[in-house]
Amino acid sequence: MLYRNLLRHQWKEFIRNPSWSGISVAYAIFLVLLALYFLLILALSGAFIGHLLTSQDPAADVVRVVNQHLLSGFLLLFLTRLLFQNTPQVKIGPYLHLPISRPALARFFSFAALFHLHNLLPLAFFIPFWISNLTLDYPAFTSLSWLAGIVAVLGLSNYLVICVRLVLIRRALPVWILGGGVSGLIALDYWQQWGYTSALSSAVFDSLLGPGGPVLALALLAATCLLFGLTCRLLKDHLHDETPSEKGFTTGSQSLLDRLADLGPVGRLMALEIKLAIRNKRPRQIPWSALMFVPLGLINFMLLTRDSSDFTFLHYLWGCLLTSGFVINYGQFMFGWESLYFDGHLARPVQFRHLLWAKLLLLQISCPVLALVCLPFLLIFAPELLVTYSVFLLYNIGFSSACMLFFATMNRKRLYIARSSFFNQEGTSLHHLLVIIPLLAPPAILMLATNFGPLAIAVGGLLCWTLSPVWVRLLAHRLQKCKYRMAAGFRGST
Repeated sequence: MLYRNLLRHQWKEFIRNPSWSGISVAYAIFLVLLALYFLLILALSGAFIGHLLTSQDPAADVVRVVNQHLLSGFLLLFLTRLLFQNTPQVKIGPYLHLPISRPALARFFSFAALFHLHNLLPLAFFIPFWISNLTLDYPAFTSLSWLAGIVAVLGLSNYLVICVRLVLIRRALPVWILGGGVSGLIALDYWQQWGYTSALSSAVFDSLLGPGGPVLALALLAATCLLFGLTCRLLKDHLHDETPSEKGFTTGSQSLLDRLADLGPVGRLMALEIKLAIRNKRPRQIPWSALMFVPLGLINFMLLTRDSSDFTFLHYLWGCLLTSGFVINYGQFMFGWESLYFDGHLARPVQFRHLLWAKLLLLQISCPVLALVCLPFLLIFAPELLVTYSVFLLYNIGFSSACMLFFATMNRKRLYIARSSFFNQEGTSLHHLLVIIPLLAPPAILMLATNFGPLAIAVGGLLCWTLSPVWVRLLAHRLQKCKYRMAAGFRGST
């Protein structure tokens, strides 16, 4: 009875989600078509990958070739899960005040996590591949063992991600050291072409097709069940971990914020935004992740420019992301960060014009701060990129900041900012992943359509920056129109 009621609650939560009422019919149709498109691409890839491989090498064993790369694919899937998959803590929260067994809640929501898209989408590839390449060429028991092994590995990946993210809440350093060591070994294997990853992948998944395949498949399923039990145990022990934190808030920062608050209503609102960011787990992670992303992006940007003098999509991508990491990761959740007290903005005499000025200035200031981090490396290793780097900096200050603030007015999902900051994607939706397209499109069009693309990008960025008061007035008008829908979404979402 308990599990049936919980299942009914989850279905009602899905169909009554306030985010459904905040999208247009055209956008809903677009999302459905996009989902069907990806499902069709995965199914066709699984069904016809054998024909593609045999057309290049008629003697190739399709299943063996795919088995060589399965481990790399599952590692990539694991990283994707780590970035985008939520822990069941988010779902359990509303039930903690009820007289319901905590272990029962942990078991139900841990099992329900198996039906995540990160498990279902790979099956859209593997099932057609299994039907077209294994059911006809291998005995039924052998082919079923291979499919059971694939399903078991997906389950292992699912529960391993949940366990890692739960452990990260209390003991982050050992997990980071272990993860960094494993990632380093995999990177060395790839760069030095040792082939250990492919050999291990072949050893595991080829064994599923041998005489001991059923035993190995049962062992993998048993390991999944054991990891499921460990996940339930960890989840039950971590139900009350998410408490507000004052970490990172010092007397010096308090003095700086006091001076900022003396500058008027815009300064006070900026100080409030900064306090929110440094006092809570989830937003506090954003600046650090942006700073950690800078070396990786800078290295890729320099290598791409050295390998090719012609600008490609990757040049635009890294050029824009280098100084807009904070704008994209923090700015697109503006208003969502304060969703728990957004009604306070509506009840108090806070002018939207001042609120938007505070947020826009914070985003604009973050771009030159990230640029200063990269500047010494550019001066030493790639001084020829300073002009191009400055062009993208002006573009991000002028256009990207205002554009991201516009997309922030589309937020309708509540964010619990005191929860874990490690790869927490709660409150995200598809439009948060698609906002990168409007940022990359203008520089790409200007670079490809004109012979003076960098100059046009720089002039456009400066023009957008000088028009900041215009953008603030337009955004204030938009916020005035959609404030009640935003407040209803923040109150109704979980």
